[in-house]
Amino acid sequence: MLAVRFLPLHYAVITSTLISTLIFFESGNLRFAITALIHTIILALFYNRKKKDLFTWTFLTVLILASINFLFNYFYLGFDELTFLIFFVYIQHSILYILIALFIDLVTVYFPYMPYLRKGITLKRPIFFGQVIFNVIVVVAILPLILITGMNIFIKYSETVHYYEERAASFDNVINEYINRLDEREVQRFLLGSTVERGFFNQLIEQFVADTDTTVYVFNEDQSLFTNTADAIDYRFLDQKMKRGYIIELSEHQDIWIDSTGEAIHNWYNGHFLHRTTILDKDIHLIMPLPSQFIPFVSELFLYYLLILIVFFSAFIFGLIADGILTRQLSQLNTLASKLPSTMLDQNEITVPVSRIFEFSQLAVNIGIVGDRLKKMFLELEEKTEQLQKSEQALYQVAHHDNLTLLPNRRSFYLDLEDLLEQRIDQFAILFIDFDKFKLVNDTYGHSSGDQLLIDIADRFRALCDDCDQLSFYRLAGDEFIGVVRHREFEDVKQLGESILTELSKPFKIKGDDVYISASIGVSLYPNHGDSIDALLNAADQAMYELKNKEKQGINFAPERGN
Repeated sequence: MLAVRFLPLHYAVITSTLISTLIFFESGNLRFAITALIHTIILALFYNRKKKDLFTWTFLTVLILASINFLFNYFYLGFDELTFLIFFVYIQHSILYILIALFIDLVTVYFPYMPYLRKGITLKRPIFFGQVIFNVIVVVAILPLILITGMNIFIKYSETVHYYEERAASFDNVINEYINRLDEREVQRFLLGSTVERGFFNQLIEQFVADTDTTVYVFNEDQSLFTNTADAIDYRFLDQKMKRGYIIELSEHQDIWIDSTGEAIHNWYNGHFLHRTTILDKDIHLIMPLPSQFIPFVSELFLYYLLILIVFFSAFIFGLIADGILTRQLSQLNTLASKLPSTMLDQNEITVPVSRIFEFSQLAVNIGIVGDRLKKMFLELEEKTEQLQKSEQALYQVAHHDNLTLLPNRRSFYLDLEDLLEQRIDQFAILFIDFDKFKLVNDTYGHSSGDQLLIDIADRFRALCDDCDQLSFYRLAGDEFIGVVRHREFEDVKQLGESILTELSKPFKIKGDDVYISASIGVSLYPNHGDSIDALLNAADQAMYELKNKEKQGINFAPERGN
């Protein structure tokens, strides 16, 4: 990777080939040497062609080769436990490649700007805003995850070892309980190798290892074989195999044996947990294979590795977005700012702070140029203020009026009634107006005609307001309208309600037809029927629904509170 970063393409390929050859002769691992060489060649081709950063092209290389590796294993070789372990090792190495690439990028970009070093290093790459965001996100996201993964490996390894230790302790308890139950005669027969006692002992250990791959060997004092479990292979072959393996000593009586030399994952798959104990004059060897606990352990660790790759992928995508959007926007701002001085009077340079981030440095220079001219732009402030006022008026209209009928909406109704209550007016009335069988108009003539009917109704309400300055109408929703009458007595409200019904009884024109509609009006009076908006509105609503339930039209006043 260092060769890819600092050497031309052909030198990087030659160097990587030599290193892979040395790896092969040193370890004998041809698969790893070839995989590393393929990774490096593809990475070198990408990097020398686009010259972005090492992390991006390493991640793409790993993603491509991981997909090919998985598809090859799945469709050609089949996907058993051993193949899964090989793919797991590949993912493990891939994450290591990405981390190395990220480290090289961070060192080569930021190291020259470190204190006490920046003066001595003349060759410095510019730092881009998108790159800074990208590096920070990756480092902050991935470091805790790697630490958590490392802690999880340690915890799961301890749990796996503890499982086998407990299993061994349980075996010891079973054997000791059996020996303690024997009387002196039975003990003597056991020591002499009685067929009956040996049969009972065999039955005991067979029950313990039932339905598992665990094997037990029992040796006499002279190291001759006393007995073993039924499925156990000849101990001489097992002993020769273990002499070729790798031993991890856990305690005086317990070891972990790993196949072949080294602690590679696929060698652990063929490993065993070894437990030795002594009963009377017999040496007992309990051998438990690791895969039963090792595969779940690796499977869970594989999920952590996938999570790390997902974080890498998210950071990669975010880096592309940051580099594509943020950098482009900053460049546009720079271009815009650099053109502003040409539209103003003259140019006077001012001192501006220099940023180490390339885009910010350019933007600071341009803003400094604009700063000298800013005082001459105050003339535009009045025009902007006028535009703002117009915008506020338009926004107020949208927020406080119904879009269809242009009548004040529910929000305006609540605000206006809150003002009436705060002014402590002696009395006012709320008229809850709902049209009977309005849905029939929509069903017969269509919703657009129904909307036009609502507009015509609103126009008649506005005409009534012109005749009575104490009357206001609001549209709540659908065909529900509210009328508010200020400073009026009971009879005045009743007459006004009848005037509303009379006005609404006149025909409406819909697609050339005369359409007649009727309305039900519920009335509540302040303070007779309530001293809050919701209480008054609810009283008027209930009064209106009483009419509807009786299938009547007209005006209905709410009953007094407590009645």
